[in-house]
Amino acid sequence: MKIRHREYLFNSLLFLVAILIYSPSLSCGFVGDDLIYFIGNTYIKSFDIGTIVHQGASGVDYAPFRDISFAIDYLLWGENPFGFHLTSVLLFGVIVVTVRYAFVSLNNLICDSTTYVNVDTSSFFAALIVAVHPNHREVVYAVFNRGALLTVLFSLFSIITFVRFLHTEKKERCFFYAVSLAAYSSALMSREYSLTLPLAITLLVIFDKHSNDKTMKVLSLAPFYSIAVIFFSIFREYAIGGQIISQDYSLISDIPSKASLALEIIFFYLVRMFTSLGQFDFNGSAGLTFLSGLVIAGLLSLGFWKRERYPQLLFGLLFYLVCLLPVLNFYKTLPIVSPRYSFLSCLGLFFITMCLPFVGRIRFAPILFVGATFTWSMMTLYKTDYWKDNRAFWKLWAAQDNSAFVVTQLGYAYYDSKQYGKAFEALRSVQPAPFDPKYFEVLGNACFELRDYPCAIQSYENLMTFDVISTRAPSYLARTYLKMEDPSNAAKYLEMSKKNAFPIKENQFNSNVP
Repeated sequence: MKIRHREYLFNSLLFLVAILIYSPSLSCGFVGDDLIYFIGNTYIKSFDIGTIVHQGASGVDYAPFRDISFAIDYLLWGENPFGFHLTSVLLFGVIVVTVRYAFVSLNNLICDSTTYVNVDTSSFFAALIVAVHPNHREVVYAVFNRGALLTVLFSLFSIITFVRFLHTEKKERCFFYAVSLAAYSSALMSREYSLTLPLAITLLVIFDKHSNDKTMKVLSLAPFYSIAVIFFSIFREYAIGGQIISQDYSLISDIPSKASLALEIIFFYLVRMFTSLGQFDFNGSAGLTFLSGLVIAGLLSLGFWKRERYPQLLFGLLFYLVCLLPVLNFYKTLPIVSPRYSFLSCLGLFFITMCLPFVGRIRFAPILFVGATFTWSMMTLYKTDYWKDNRAFWKLWAAQDNSAFVVTQLGYAYYDSKQYGKAFEALRSVQPAPFDPKYFEVLGNACFELRDYPCAIQSYENLMTFDVISTRAPSYLARTYLKMEDPSNAAKYLEMSKKNAFPIKENQFNSNVP
């Protein structure tokens, strides 16, 4: 088979396998942050590109390219979840194909002529493992993780073009370098997960065995770090504004505990690559920290020892570590253990499979590895049920995290599915009641549907305290008093509703409740 035809075949197979493996997500609805921040968002629905680029659409983070992709989906599909999920699945298919090209580039960069690897076949099987691995389900199944997909895609483009920059004639170097910088900037405008990609770019410079222009290599890194510093300041301001981190937090005073937790998180993501590990107790215990440090140090020592024969091992481990730095909890946050935060960094672990040979006694090892991963993926397919709808999503979260926010969201989901009794129970269990107009609106509507009119009136009166000139709460109260056969109060609130009548702002309460 000709090389070009084989390449087309490899790419087509990878794309189709990725699509088929994750096609069940096409039947899923909107869940979690989809409904909180994006679906129904005024700026996204109206395709307000100026506002999206200037400040972002959600108000809690800055990811304009992610938000623009949602705006495009709105133009094409409206609020049909199928279209949004289709975009995510297609993006994942493109990422898997791009992973193969990235692995070929990286392998050619770090290996010399004495290191034998069947690059085309090895990169195909490595990318195939990425395609079938179940660790990416959250990234693909949840629409709100679109930013993770875009970040990884642009990061891979940046890596591929930077390698081309290192190994291309001077006339074309400027072009590939500019594309690499632009791709990195695009990755950051999709989500902050690629913030430490310049460290991975530095690894490319250190491991490069073919280019001897050291001055050019070092100078080429400066713009990447400059862009990272600029976007870090932007992300930090949004994190402070959203109270994700504290403005007066001192990293220096808490380095030991944060470093201990960092080792545990690194170990968690490493173990999760090979197991279906769910909840994990991040407690900074001496035993777990010691085990985590011992495993990481042992793997790095093995990689350094075998660096000449298997340079992919050391490079992959270092890539995993440097790309994971943004989620190591060095700010005052809860431990971050979602697969979307490790999607980019874990590609370093997948790259290690390029070491698997196709000769000798274990020449069938890559095929067995792919088969085992595919089997594991199919056996754990039942775990995707909680992405089907918002109620299943928050029900699972409530079983793991009984916080007021999670229980409140579960109550909203129960109401949307017309399970008014369960909605009432969930919302009334939240004490103290959140300072949120949507809470009192949904609770009041649930009470009304259950014919608990005194509870409905109390909730609507609380709703009125948020906006005394609104028509919504008086209309609800008038309706409720009519049901209670109290025409005088019904007329009073109906008159108040008419007096305050004006178009209610779309998505005023960020609610899907009618």
